[in-house]
Amino acid sequence: MKRDFALTIDSLLFGIMASLENVITRMKDNIERGNISEEEFKVYLSYLAKSMTEGIKLSNELHAKFPDIVPDEVKGTPRPPKR
Repeated sequence: MKRDFALTIDSLLFGIMASLENVITRMKDNIERGNISEEEFKVYLSYLAKSMTEGIKLSNELHAKFPDIVPDEVKGTPRPPKR
């Protein structure tokens, strides 16, 4: 895989993860409204979690192959050096 293509795929995966989080939040918020039961939410959450996990695995593979494409949001804050 070429680097620029990997960057495109990783960017798309980042958007997918955000969308899946949105779905989870929307479903959770609608339990109290009676639009989805707690039991249904748990089942659907497991499907969504599996999708997210697989997306993260693919993203990690791309980051291992092309470390320079890791988004700043994923890099996190560097730890201060130990003294």
